[in-house]
Amino acid sequence: MPPRWPDGSPRTPVSRCPHCGYRMDAVSQIGVERPPRPEPGDLTVCFGCGEALQFGPRLAMQKITAAQLAALEPDEAAELQRMQVVVRAFLAQQS
Repeated sequence: MPPRWPDGSPRTPVSRCPHCGYRMDAVSQIGVERPPRPEPGDLTVCFGCGEALQFGPRLAMQKITAAQLAALEPDEAAELQRMQVVVRAFLAQQS
């Protein structure tokens, strides 16, 4: 499997959001032409429902606990929330 899709987004193993079941096989990052490939422990937002997720072993999506969210650095928590707002606004426009 090539490491990137034609648009430059990194390929990831197929995984489903544990909140909504949305199928994901790539990641992107706003304002970055070629985002880095994620690693276990990295945070993301589901493009199907806007919920916060974490990459687990083998990059499978997993839920984030309330304790993990509370332990985030303030800048990281703010960025995660900003991404959730952006994704949810996009999803609302699609409905």
